[in-house]
Amino acid sequence: MSDFEDKTKEDTELFLRETPELKVRNQLSRMKEPLPPSFGGLQQVTPPSRDGKIRKRETAEDKKKRFRIFLLIVMATLGAIALMNYRRVADFTYTGMATVEMMKGDMVSAAKHYKDAYFINPDDVNPLLFAASIHLGQKQDQLAKEEFDIIFKTAKDPAFVHNQRAKILSGMGRTDDALADWTEAIRINPNYYAAHGQRALIYMKRKQYKEALVEWDAAIKNELSHKDVFCLSNKASVLSDMRRYSDALDTINLALERDPDNAGLIRQRDYFRRHVE
Repeated sequence: MSDFEDKTKEDTELFLRETPELKVRNQLSRMKEPLPPSFGGLQQVTPPSRDGKIRKRETAEDKKKRFRIFLLIVMATLGAIALMNYRRVADFTYTGMATVEMMKGDMVSAAKHYKDAYFINPDDVNPLLFAASIHLGQKQDQLAKEEFDIIFKTAKDPAFVHNQRAKILSGMGRTDDALADWTEAIRINPNYYAAHGQRALIYMKRKQYKEALVEWDAAIKNELSHKDVFCLSNKASVLSDMRRYSDALDTINLALERDPDNAGLIRQRDYFRRHVE
């Protein structure tokens, strides 16, 4: 017997084993399938849950429980948001109270409110800077120093803090201390326009004209706006004090190119012209 005949025989025997007898097949064909329960011609189907199990009907108590859970999640979310913004709101409130006290002239209360604002929101050092400035102006040097030390450790721009403290010291007549702060500000940020300008003004008062010229040139180089003629005007004044009237005239003409109608610059130009001629 060939392989083909063997295979055909195997297939036939397999078919006979798996196929019911003819009589049995006829009986099965006449059986009706059971009908599922229906309502109004529509079959009622209970959908399976995600895990494949039959889902139970949700009761009123289940709905209430689900709503309570949802409400709890909402309240927790709102509470977290409120907590995150509390420090900012409190910071703003105390800072506003400090501003009111300053307007009333009560610097002690103002400094207290500024410190309260800082302790509530240490991420914002500006209120502590105001408090330290007030204490420095009130000659509470030790307290002010402690506060400034904290600020310098956390400030994003320590050069700005040195500049602010220097202005207060200068206003108190402590020009050497102010000059030291502005020098430190420039060491941190060599292009600090304001610090160069402030140092130049001190040198002018001290009649240190060469030092003043260096500072005015540095300030002009780093001006915040090309329309600014303040530095050029002061540089021209320094050159005039050094009796360098021709250089002073050239400098003031540069300033007039920026601001042709400035009456103060025109008066300076006329003064320098008389000395040049």
